[in-house]
Amino acid sequence: MRKLLSFGATILMGLGVLCSCSSDEPDDDMIWDIMPLYLEVDILDSNSSSLLDPESAANIIGSEVSIEIDGNSYDAVWDGDDQSMLSRALPAIFHGIRFKEMIRWNPDKKVNEPSGEWRLVIGEFPRDKSYTKDITIRYDNKESVVTLNNTFSWKDKKPVIVTKIFLDGAAVDGKQIVLRRD
Repeated sequence: MRKLLSFGATILMGLGVLCSCSSDEPDDDMIWDIMPLYLEVDILDSNSSSLLDPESAANIIGSEVSIEIDGNSYDAVWDGDDQSMLSRALPAIFHGIRFKEMIRWNPDKKVNEPSGEWRLVIGEFPRDKSYTKDITIRYDNKESVVTLNNTFSWKDKKPVIVTKIFLDGAAVDGKQIVLRRD
């Protein structure tokens, strides 16, 4: 009798383990690491040369450039490369507008490395929320409005993120904003 009870208990425990482990169920404990968004701004002259290139004699580095967002004004910070600017920290940390050398992926070396491209970087903005923000950029006695529209939702337990960027009402391809000084 004792062997029969022991055998029955073993079978019940085995069935419990087999029934509780299913590989076709989605993982409810998944933690998503959603990288914040930042915008890259380049300012070009009439010859399409970057006015943010430190090597150019015509550069505008140090001039008055600012943004206005949510009723707050931020002057460009021109002190160079700040590695804390682009992070994966959650939540996103808004740094205003900063002058930065861009880091790009080098597929040959399989590393991120300085690209030699300098931009004004605005951000960071969260991508795990839905919102629309108007960002007014003031430079060289001109004004442009960037509209950032981010929508966030869940579908089949996966995040769905759609980000649209507009410059003065026209859709922008990617996250790089190009302003022209004619």
